[in-house]
Amino acid sequence: MAHERKPLLQLQEDLEQPPTAMSSSSSSYLSETQKSPAPSSPPPPYSGPIFIASLIALWYSSNIGVILLNKFLLSNYNFRFPIFLTICHAT
Repeated sequence: MAHERKPLLQLQEDLEQPPTAMSSSSSSYLSETQKSPAPSSPPPPYSGPIFIASLIALWYSSNIGVILLNKFLLSNYNFRFPIFLTICHAT
């Protein structure tokens, strides 16, 4: 169910208007609530596709960095404790 977004000025005008009196019948209440849907909240500030793509790129680059560091420590320095190294990276 798609809702049409209202401009910000129109939303402010809607908030400044006094509320209308409700009738006692439930059918009029339902018809009034169906006519004016609640304004939708704005999207979170960090939800764009560029932000998501940068998070994925950061995730991959950090994983590649950890793998290269492990390879460097295990081969060049002859580090004999790979499980300890994995625990250090996990914390």
